[in-house]
Amino acid sequence: MWIASLFFAFWRLSQIFTLIPVLGMLAWFVHGYVVSQSLTPDFILVLFIASVLATVWAIYTLFAHDHTTHSSFFIAFIDLCFLGTFIASAWELRNFGKADCGNLNQVWVTTLGVFGVLGYQTRSPWAADLKKNCAMLKACFAFAIMNCFFWLFTAWFLLFMHKPRPVEKVVVEKRGHRHRRRRSGGHQQTFV
Repeated sequence: MWIASLFFAFWRLSQIFTLIPVLGMLAWFVHGYVVSQSLTPDFILVLFIASVLATVWAIYTLFAHDHTTHSSFFIAFIDLCFLGTFIASAWELRNFGKADCGNLNQVWVTTLGVFGVLGYQTRSPWAADLKKNCAMLKACFAFAIMNCFFWLFTAWFLLFMHKPRPVEKVVVEKRGHRHRRRRSGGHQQTFV
């Protein structure tokens, strides 16, 4: 069991270390869209929200180790839910996974709004380096794929870490029986 706990801690730290760069890169994109007063695309928001929630969950379960071992089935279920969100976010970013960041005549440039062609045409500071924007989204895609495996590993290790709570035995002691006699009080009937 301690080996599973050790591997669990290693993979949790790996998750945290790979989620922090994703948070930074995607926060930069979200901030750019907010400042430009435009809607953030779904392919950025899905991974950003999943990364924020997953980072908080990973830090909490890493430091609340005693709680983790007692309710490991629930935590494994939540980890599998995060696995699903990272699969969804990798699916949303799939176009950037195979994008050639050196070729600016691709479809991905038009989907970025103020970070792509629109920003380049309006001389937006967010689109000053289109190759950097593409490379950051490509790195986020790679981190999303890595986190799919990391969350699967931690869910697997949690199944081996389960430590049932000690069962408290309740002993009920019976002390002799009390019998009550019912007396008819004061009413005596006489038959003649």
